[in-house]
Amino acid sequence: GETIVCLFVNYKPDTIIVEKRTVGGDGAFGFTSNLPGAGSFSLTTVNGTATRSFNGLTPATYNIAETPQAGWAQTGASCDNGATPDNIALAAGATVRCIFTDTKLSSITVIKTTTG
Repeated sequence: GETIVCLFVNYKPDTIIVEKRTVGGDGAFGFTSNLPGAGSFSLTTVNGTATRSFNGLTPATYNIAETPQAGWAQTGASCDNGATPDNIALAAGATVRCIFTDTKLSSITVIKTTTG
């Protein structure tokens, strides 16, 4: 005469999409994170963009950081849920896109020629 109640809760898995945008050229860019199974990863832009999706995440707080790249300046880093990439709090079933933008640095070459 005993009654047992079992409760099963299913959550839609979370997703974080990392998008890399470049201004002034293409390049390879390194990232570090606490994303399960990702740790360090890289993105190489083609025509100024690259993306990578991390699927099957559980609700938690994640962080992503771009490794500085010589010859480039990071000009933007934000997520479409209002979070910063170093503090992405995911609710159940969330999909968040984080965009990192870098601009290629200019250079000037001066050549001095003397005569006589």
